[in-house]
Amino acid sequence: MNFLVLNKKGTSRSSLWTLALCLLLLIPIQLIGQNRPSWVSSRPINTMYYTGIGYAEKSQEDYMKIAKRKALSDLVSEIEVKVASNSLLNTLEDNGQVSTSFKEDIKVEAQRTIEDYQLVETWENDTEYWVYYQLNKYDYKEKERLRIERIQQKAHDNLQKAKRHKISGNISGAIFNYVEGLKLIQNDLNKNLAYQVNGETIYLGNELYQGLLGAFEDVELSAIPNSVKAQNFQAVKEPISLIAKQGAYSIANLPLKSEFTSGSGELNANLITNEHGSAKLQILNVTSKQSRQMVRIKPDMEKLCAANDKVVRNLIRTIKSIPEAQVTINLEAQTLKAFLRQGQYGNSALIKSVKRILSNNYFNFVPNEASADVIVDLSEEFRKGGTVPGEMYNMKEYFTSVSLQIVKRNTQETVFQYSVNDQRSLAPESTSESTARMSASRNVLKKMQRKLIQELKKLQMTIDHSAAAPSVQPRVQTERVQQSNTTQTHELLVPSGLLAYYTFDDGTGKNSMGLSNYNALVQGDHAPMVINSTLSGAGKSAQFNGDSYLAIPQHPIENWSAYTISAWVKTSSGGAILGRKAAGCTILGTTLQNQLFYQKRYSDGGYLTFDFDANRLLLDNQWHMITLTVEVLEYESRSKLFVDGQMVLVENTKMRGDIKSGEGGFIGYDPGAKRYFTGEIDNLRIYNRQLRENEIRQLYFKHQ
Repeated sequence: MNFLVLNKKGTSRSSLWTLALCLLLLIPIQLIGQNRPSWVSSRPINTMYYTGIGYAEKSQEDYMKIAKRKALSDLVSEIEVKVASNSLLNTLEDNGQVSTSFKEDIKVEAQRTIEDYQLVETWENDTEYWVYYQLNKYDYKEKERLRIERIQQKAHDNLQKAKRHKISGNISGAIFNYVEGLKLIQNDLNKNLAYQVNGETIYLGNELYQGLLGAFEDVELSAIPNSVKAQNFQAVKEPISLIAKQGAYSIANLPLKSEFTSGSGELNANLITNEHGSAKLQILNVTSKQSRQMVRIKPDMEKLCAANDKVVRNLIRTIKSIPEAQVTINLEAQTLKAFLRQGQYGNSALIKSVKRILSNNYFNFVPNEASADVIVDLSEEFRKGGTVPGEMYNMKEYFTSVSLQIVKRNTQETVFQYSVNDQRSLAPESTSESTARMSASRNVLKKMQRKLIQELKKLQMTIDHSAAAPSVQPRVQTERVQQSNTTQTHELLVPSGLLAYYTFDDGTGKNSMGLSNYNALVQGDHAPMVINSTLSGAGKSAQFNGDSYLAIPQHPIENWSAYTISAWVKTSSGGAILGRKAAGCTILGTTLQNQLFYQKRYSDGGYLTFDFDANRLLLDNQWHMITLTVEVLEYESRSKLFVDGQMVLVENTKMRGDIKSGEGGFIGYDPGAKRYFTGEIDNLRIYNRQLRENEIRQLYFKHQ
């Protein structure tokens, strides 16, 4: 028959083609259904095995591991957690939430330790990955029986040791063994854990837990004296004796934790009782202006227990009867008055918020500078960056910097400095600058609020009201610092964050910023010459002859997250400009190969050195300004090297620890390489922040 006409029933050829096409389309569906195993569609039931099925999309990274993890979790969920009547979990079952929480923790721990499971099969297509595991129920239960026997023996040994420790007054040892015993049984809190001892049955979970709860029974912790007087931003001179006793026994090696429960300040850490059951609490600083403050001291359970396991940590949190002592701090009537000297943008929300932090916790602000004990210099800078292209719309970047400095008015001593430098923020290009500024200010405040309060806890000072305070001068755009033993004044550009400044104009290495511990001192017969400087706008400079140097008792760079070193040098052979002692942090100078270099020392003892060919730029016996800026970010550090206001090198490195603070330093000498400086050095500056490029250029053009 010709199919181009009709079949016997009169079916048209187009209908036949449609039928054929449908049959072809059904073939792949049938094949897929045949290829997909039954365990993917329907969970297998097997009385001999625990079953675990896991699934993951292949688009996920590590999809095979994800599927396996899900399968093992599914397998463990089949192992029922029954709560036995004499189990510790039943004891803790005060409410459904407690029981449920511990049951889930047990299942999680069981999943982590499960073993001897078998891979039955895997299946996958273009988008899905499935895995099927099983665990023999008989083998599992037999291994569990043997495992329980082993851990019961070990847990009982710890129970006995803990009891002996407690009888002898060794509370730390008792708690350690109670916790070690609980660690052994943490996956089995739902079981009876019955253990036979001399014909008597004890339930190990309950015995260990009750022993831990009663570890501090009859323990007394006292503070002598329990009340002290203090002044703001000062340490309490006499330490407080902490005594731990249990009846007639002194409790040795008991770690203690102290904290302010009202007020704020700094306390010594790592308290632990000696063989006489005594420890010394030192109140290192009181930073709150509350008239009555409280410090609480109690055993440090984290150190005592040293438990990283969630189940055991949750058990420890249920302990309520922990002895504690309290010390009352009575603040003597001394109100520190502060005057807020705001920068150009003093009305921003950020400035107001910082002032609120200071006034709420530390100072009473007064309206005029003449009646203040301290001056709080607070400034903010907000500047535009570039444009960041986006898929939907472009973003504009902004950079915000905040500087806070506290100065004693009567002595002009800087007692505190804190800064946030160039924090980046983004805003849609259509956003107004004022709106972008408010958003950036909020972000900066979030970052600095916690850190600022922590840093303020370290602030210590005394105010001598008998000392004559300088007269208050009208505030101008630039500040002036009066040098000692000379009538000459110097315009101080870029003062924010400047911690050490060496001009040599008074014939010494005195730090012009007033912090005497950063003064550069002469040692032996190694004094440099002080000569009239040929640097434009400068008075005198220090001339080093290749065997002379100045020593700084305390290196100004102290574990900062950012810093800047800047100096004017005139040399034909170079050498070390700023050196360090053995445990110092940064060298800046030139190598024997006439390369400008700097070196950073990390807390793990390692070094990183970076250099730049300086021969053509520096060693011409002309004045040049060298500037190094370093910023320590979350995962790396970024350093920039400038010569005469122009950036010549940028480097980014993975951090191997915080940059380490130093015991001291040297100007004109590096003891590590025995490298002296030959030539002149002037206007050496050290900042506790990263200077911006426009600020570096400002310093450079001052002497042009």
